[in-house]
Amino acid sequence: MCEDNLGRYIAGEDPGCYPEDYVIAYEEALADAQDALYDGDDETMSVAYTNLKEAIDKLDANMVPITDGLYYLKGGPNLVEKRGYE
Repeated sequence: MCEDNLGRYIAGEDPGCYPEDYVIAYEEALADAQDALYDGDDETMSVAYTNLKEAIDKLDANMVPITDGLYYLKGGPNLVEKRGYE
């Protein structure tokens, strides 16, 4: 399942997931950017920002799409209580 309550990118082959190598590259770029915020100079922060933006752009361009086929949808209590679906 490609759902994360923290808004993180999830690797997988299901629709809505992302290729694992792109997720790893994003996580590394994010860690580098966080390090640059605390220990970097302006140039280091600029490079870290550029690398992080590129990693996010690659993720967004490579999300596994929904294609023709059969899908099973899982509902939770909010879906039933708030929307009336079962």
